[in-house]
Amino acid sequence: MVCNHEGEYWTRSASLIHTEVDGSRDARLHPRVRVYMVNGARHGTPSRHDRRTLETSEHAMIQLDARPVLRALLTALDQWVSQNSEPLASRVPTIDCKQLLTAADHRSEFPRIPIYKVNGVKFPALRHPGVNLRPPRVDFGPRFWIHGIQDFVPPKSYGLRFVTLVPATDRDGNPWVVFVCHDFPCRWGRIRHLIHGARAPAQRDI
Repeated sequence: MVCNHEGEYWTRSASLIHTEVDGSRDARLHPRVRVYMVNGARHGTPSRHDRRTLETSEHAMIQLDARPVLRALLTALDQWVSQNSEPLASRVPTIDCKQLLTAADHRSEFPRIPIYKVNGVKFPALRHPGVNLRPPRVDFGPRFWIHGIQDFVPPKSYGLRFVTLVPATDRDGNPWVVFVCHDFPCRWGRIRHLIHGARAPAQRDI
């Protein structure tokens, strides 16, 4: 079971988990594998210090806390292993549904957010990076995969970089919801059940 936030698609190449390495199509996942994405979440836990308060603050850090979902998935993983109770099907943005695109296409489609003022503080216009992490293909040497010995330090790069994709957004710049609309209510009910079930062990851990 793998769970990523949207931020990992920009800085950790998370799309490679469920797409082909050239970004051409969705990969076929093993039936005993689950992959999820927490939509609109960043890497790490938000805090009250993440808000834009100064003119030098170009971007506000998102305040979505993914920990309740992660705790519920941990409970689902436990039940999958101990009780053979299958968790929710994988829920990630896909190429087939046009929910993944290159960072350059993301930049061209992202809405223009102008300079604005809040409580007398003038914030700059949003600057889209237009790029995301695309790791290189590297060779660690002939003995690496068999004996775990790295002969090439640093490793040698070869060929084209991996093609990594990022989640698409709507016209307001918000990420598309990955859940299919018609099955969202029943699946959300399942998630809420798992979250409530995770509360008791979480309290004991504290």
